[in-house]
Amino acid sequence: EQAESKYLIPDTPLPLDSMYAMDAEVKLTTGVFWVPDPLLEAESVVRQSALSYSSTENTLVLDIEEISGSRGNLQGSVEIDRTSGTQQLESTLEWRDFPLGVTSAGTSLKALPRHDIQATLNARGDTPHQLASSLNGDILLTGGAGTLQDMSISFATESFTAQLFNTLLP
Repeated sequence: EQAESKYLIPDTPLPLDSMYAMDAEVKLTTGVFWVPDPLLEAESVVRQSALSYSSTENTLVLDIEEISGSRGNLQGSVEIDRTSGTQQLESTLEWRDFPLGVTSAGTSLKALPRHDIQATLNARGDTPHQLASSLNGDILLTGGAGTLQDMSISFATESFTAQLFNTLLP
């Protein structure tokens, strides 16, 4: 009988072999459509999107040309390469016009501060645990003017930071 893992993030192999074997190219572009925001009924989390995915024997690539909606606009790419024998993940993401404090928005996002988030991340490993333990990169958050009501920022920040460090450094 196998002992239960002491890790919060699984140390089981990533199930990517079938994706590498596909040798595929897929493009998805949507016009205007409505994906309701679970916190704000009058908003749509996704209004439109343009994505492309490709896979070869050793590379998986997801290009996010655009995903836009009430939570901002996301662009970027994620690439996983196993040429070296181990999965190497490279990612660049840019999330513009992200509203901070959605839970304190009430019925409208208009008064919330908007932020831009840029991230460049890389990791190496064959399991989620190995990827998380080798994760490296930069995240830049740039804020704008706005109002947060009925929200304890220190509670939210401390809780997030504690959870982040406990997850990344078990």
